[in-house]
Amino acid sequence: EFRRVLFRSDPVSHSRTPMEHQAYFSAKGSMTYAVRLPREEATAEVLGFLRELGLRWAAITSPLKGFAFEVCSGLSERAETMKSVNTLIFDSKRGVWAGTNTDLDGFETVFKAHEQELGSPIAVWGGGGTLPVVKAVIPDAHFYSMRTGGLRESSAADRTSMAESPHAVIWAVGRTQDLKMPPASWRPRFVLDLNYADHSPGREYAVSNGAKYISGLTMFHAQAAVQRQFWMEAEKQ
Repeated sequence: EFRRVLFRSDPVSHSRTPMEHQAYFSAKGSMTYAVRLPREEATAEVLGFLRELGLRWAAITSPLKGFAFEVCSGLSERAETMKSVNTLIFDSKRGVWAGTNTDLDGFETVFKAHEQELGSPIAVWGGGGTLPVVKAVIPDAHFYSMRTGGLRESSAADRTSMAESPHAVIWAVGRTQDLKMPPASWRPRFVLDLNYADHSPGREYAVSNGAKYISGLTMFHAQAAVQRQFWMEAEKQ
C-alpha cells in the first residue's frame, strides 16, 4: 500500500526526496514512492484515491504546492502566509489533510550560511514558486524573468534594472526550452543554485563566468529536516 509519497510533476525519476526520507520512513515500516502527477491531473479526487490506498504523508514539489494548499483543511501559520504547501499529513482524527511549507526554513539556512560572500547586489534569475521565499529573506534583491530576461520585480525602493553586474546570482530555474540566459555583461562572483540538479544550467552559468558555485542542496536538506519535524509533531497530536 501507499504510505508515503512524493508528488512531483515531470520529471520525477531524478528526485532526491525518496532517498532523503528513506531512513525516517523505513523505521516506521513504510515505503517511499515517487509519483508522477502532472498539474492538470492533480485533483482532490486523485488525492482521495491515494488516501484510500493508504497514503498518509506526502512531500509536494512545484508546480503542485498551490494545489496542496487548496486541498488542506489544517494549515500551519507558515502555509497560510505563503499560500503554498509542500508537506502533507493526513489527520485521521479530523479526517482532513494538514499541511505546512518548509521552503523558507531551507532558504534561510543556505542564505545565512553564505550571506557574507554573496554580498550585494544580488540578482535572482527565474524563481516561479520560490519567489515569495527568496523575497521574504532578501527583499532588496533584483528579480528577473528567465523567459523574457526582463526585471520582474525588485525592492520597493528601487524598481529599476541594475546599472552594473550583480555581485551574486541566485539561480532559481531548471533546464527548460524557453530559458533565456542572463545578460552577457553580467560577471557575478558567486552563483547560488537553488536548482542544484547535476544537469542544472546554473552550474554551466557559474563555470562560464568563472564564478564560485554554491549548491542549493543545503536548502534541500534543511527543509527536509523541518518536514520530518512537522510529521513527528503532527503524529503526537
